[in-house]
Amino acid sequence: MLDYTNTTPELLNEVNAIFNKEIDPIFMDLARKIEPRIENPRYMPWLLAHKMSAECAKIFMALPDPDWTPDLGDHMVSDTFIRKLGMDKEYVQKQLEERYFSGDIFYNKTTGEPIVTPGGALWADLQNNPDWMEKNGFAYYKGVAMFHEYDFAPCIEETMHDLMKEGIHGLSQICPRYDSVKDCPELLPVENYKEILKSKKKLTQNQCACRTRYPEYGQDDHVCISADETADFMIAHNLGKEISFEEMFDYIQKAGKKIPSMHIVAHTLDLKDIGTILCNCNVNTCSGLRHITATGGKYHYREIYNKSRFRAVLNPEKCIDCGLCYKKRCMFDAIHKKFIRDYGDEALFVNESTCMGCGCCVETCPTGALKMKLVDPPEALLGWNVVDGKAIDPKVIHQKEEEEEPDIAFY
Repeated sequence: MLDYTNTTPELLNEVNAIFNKEIDPIFMDLARKIEPRIENPRYMPWLLAHKMSAECAKIFMALPDPDWTPDLGDHMVSDTFIRKLGMDKEYVQKQLEERYFSGDIFYNKTTGEPIVTPGGALWADLQNNPDWMEKNGFAYYKGVAMFHEYDFAPCIEETMHDLMKEGIHGLSQICPRYDSVKDCPELLPVENYKEILKSKKKLTQNQCACRTRYPEYGQDDHVCISADETADFMIAHNLGKEISFEEMFDYIQKAGKKIPSMHIVAHTLDLKDIGTILCNCNVNTCSGLRHITATGGKYHYREIYNKSRFRAVLNPEKCIDCGLCYKKRCMFDAIHKKFIRDYGDEALFVNESTCMGCGCCVETCPTGALKMKLVDPPEALLGWNVVDGKAIDPKVIHQKEEEEEPDIAFY
C-alpha cells in the first residue's frame, strides 16, 4: 500500500468518504469509456460520481455527437443530439463547457468535435483547473493519485512490455541538470536543457498535476512546462500561464536545487527536436516513479525512463562525506559507502548501474567531488541498451546487471 504517513487522518477520512458511497452504474460505464484498458476500475467511477450527477454522465456517454459539424462551434452539439438525450439544451451546453475545464471533455484535434477525454493519463492530468480544484476538494486529488498508481500504472506496464519485446525501453528521456553538464563539450542540443527551453516559441508554467496530489511532501508544484501548441492548449484550459524563457529557466534552476528534480523530455527519432511537454520530476511525487517505489511496480526506473548518456563519478580525495548527495539528492539509491581496495579506506562510490544520470547530486556538491562523465553514444537516446554499438534486449541487460558486481566510478 501507499505510504500516507504524512497525510492527516481527517484527509484520509474524506478520501474514504468518496470511495465508500453507493454510486450509479453509469459512472462505471463512463470510467471504462474514458480508459477502456481498465476492465474493472476501482477509483475513477467514484471520482466521477464525486463531481458530477448521473444525468451529466449520461451526456458524456452519448458523445460523440454523430450530427456534429464544425459550424456548430466549440462546446456545442446538434439539436438532434439534444433531442435524443431528452434534456434541456441550455443545461447540456453548460455542462459541456464546464466539463471542458474540469478535464472530462476534450475536443478532437482535427475536427474540433467534443468527445470524452481519451485516456486515463490525460484525464488525470487535466484535473488542475484552479476553479475546479476548489470545487472538488483536496480529498478528490488524493483519490486521483490512487487511481493513477493502482489502476492506470498497470496500463503503462503493458505498454512497456510491448516496447521491450522490440528491444526498446524508456517512455521518456532523462535530461541531465544543466549545471551538472554545462561544461561538457559532448553535450548534444537535445540534452542541453537551457537550449531546449530557449528553442521554444512559447512557454507556459503549469501547476504539476502529480505534485498537486502529494502536498504532504511540501514540494513546489509549479515546475511543469509546456511549449508551443501544448502551451496554447494549457492556456485555453486555464492550466498554465505564459512565461519568458529567462524566467522559466531561472525558476527551474532554483527549484531543482531546493528539491531534487530530474528533467524528463521526449525527443524525435532523428534527435533534432524535443517535444512540447517538459517535466521536472521527483521520485516521491511523480506518478510514474511512485508506482515503482510505493506499489512494487513490475519494471525498474531504467525501463520506464531512459537514462541520460552521463553518469555521476566521485573523487574520494575531494569528498568530505557531508552526506548531502546520498541523504538528500540522489533519488535512486546509487551512492553508497564501501571499503575501496584501491583507495585503501572506506569511501563513497557511485553505482553506475543504478545511477540514472540526472545530475541532481553533482549540481549541489559543495566541494566538486562529484562530476558527470559521458558513458553512452547518441544512439542511447533512442531508447536502446547500447553495447558495442548494438541494441540489446533490455531484459537481458537488466538480468546481467543484477548478477554482476556494481561498477565503481571514480575520476
